[in-house]
Amino acid sequence: WLSADESLRGVRRGGSGNLTKEKELEIPLSFTDNLSHQVKLEMHTLRGDVVKTLMNGTITGPASASWDGRNDQGANVAPDIYLLRSQIDGKPQPIIKILLVR
Repeated sequence: WLSADESLRGVRRGGSGNLTKEKELEIPLSFTDNLSHQVKLEMHTLRGDVVKTLMNGTITGPASASWDGRNDQGANVAPDIYLLRSQIDGKPQPIIKILLVR
């Protein structure tokens, strides 16, 4: 359902792969139908703690979400491996690993 895969093809990154405020991780979303879907996207630590909720709502058609390396309180998070967890219509999707470097 999601157009992003494990390698995140099509994701815009900085030349060095760093995620900064100027170069955010872009997550394109695309569905094969024209129906509305409930989408939830969250960045998690490896321990499972929610760092940032990127999307939690209904979308129809193409959409995108982005992450600038900040948590829900607006503070920069530490360089580490993070997990992009997603649900579409309540069904968990494959987890994608994101390496954040500064």
